[in-house]
Amino acid sequence: MIPPISMAASRDQALSALNDFLPKVPFYGQKRNRVIPGHEDVSRLSGALRHRLIQESEIVDAVLHHHSFQAGEKYLQEVFWRTYWKGWLEWHPSVWADYKHSLKAWHDGADDRAQERAVALMEGRSGVAIMDFFAQELTQTGYLHNHARMWWASFWIHVERLPWYVGADFFMRHLCDADVASNTLGWRWVAGLQTAGKSYLVRASNLRKYCEPSLLEAHQAGLERLEDGVVEAWPASYLTIPCVETLGRPTADLSRWVDCRVGWWVHPEDGLADQKPLQKANPVSVLCTSRVHETLGSSVSAPSPRYRHQVADDVRQRVLSFMGSGDRVPTVEPSEHWMESLVQWASKNHLEAVLAYRPFVGSIHDQVTDLEIQLKAAGVAIVWVEREWDTTWFPYAKKGFFPFWKSAGQQLQARQISLTS
Repeated sequence: MIPPISMAASRDQALSALNDFLPKVPFYGQKRNRVIPGHEDVSRLSGALRHRLIQESEIVDAVLHHHSFQAGEKYLQEVFWRTYWKGWLEWHPSVWADYKHSLKAWHDGADDRAQERAVALMEGRSGVAIMDFFAQELTQTGYLHNHARMWWASFWIHVERLPWYVGADFFMRHLCDADVASNTLGWRWVAGLQTAGKSYLVRASNLRKYCEPSLLEAHQAGLERLEDGVVEAWPASYLTIPCVETLGRPTADLSRWVDCRVGWWVHPEDGLADQKPLQKANPVSVLCTSRVHETLGSSVSAPSPRYRHQVADDVRQRVLSFMGSGDRVPTVEPSEHWMESLVQWASKNHLEAVLAYRPFVGSIHDQVTDLEIQLKAAGVAIVWVEREWDTTWFPYAKKGFFPFWKSAGQQLQARQISLTS
């Protein structure tokens, strides 16, 4: 049995984890690639960021307050990689649509041998012991170090010659911090689809350099399949560089709803509903949805649901504290009828509008149009709200990361001056 990994599942835990990690920030660049038991060299705040129990701006400001920009740059880059991936996918939503189409086609028509081999890898029965350990760590703990994610994805694609999108779906179903943008685009990058001419190859020498020695020594079987020079890139079956599309995220004017009867819908992509602008919205009721029913892939397995329930409980408790009455904070459990329940809630409370943070490209966003139609039929408007962080940084994420980071780095250095002056 692999020991559980400590991941912040509440806002208080996230703030505490950030505070504990701040002294380690200057050493992050040296240690971040090491894969060791417990993963103490990384902050493990990815789940809290995924559900926005803590804002990216809070992490950035804390780092800049305690360290120079140069000392914190590597860790700040890691935070901005997540923002970049999200922004990039907002500009290129067809990539997500292609992923869903390919995944469905695989489930509908892949040959039995390929399906059986894919299941063997997912269950940790590949015959390459260290990769099997990582598969078991993922399914048992809901977490993998980022370096291990890259190794395993490369093994799946370039050694086993299995479709990247099937492996990406496996990660999405098991990771506690599963994020559509980071996961989908990370797998595309390993496959050589995200950046033309660049793919990521797992190498035994890299494992020996960064893996805990005792861990690798205990999992030697099959390692010869990963020796340097043995693994060759599996040419992508297609390589399309998607055109930049419309960002499609207009900012709502909340002022027009100040004196109206409104409710707030809290979904799993933003768990800070008890903070601005909800405080200004004066909602008559807040509906908490712990997880929206998803149609892709197979069922989600433990421990991911346990983590999501812990997150949902924390969000609801904070909203309850803000609203002051449990009757004003109903919940909707995951089901295919969640949308119907939301519309009924809006009608029951005689709402003129439902306010919510706009979902990012992904499973919830896929259902937005249907939700808008159903609410409109009930005479209720839906008002999509944006975080300042997203409206600030997404416009820079049209192309590559390094032009994006150049602009971000310059602005962060200026921000540090304002924070410390």
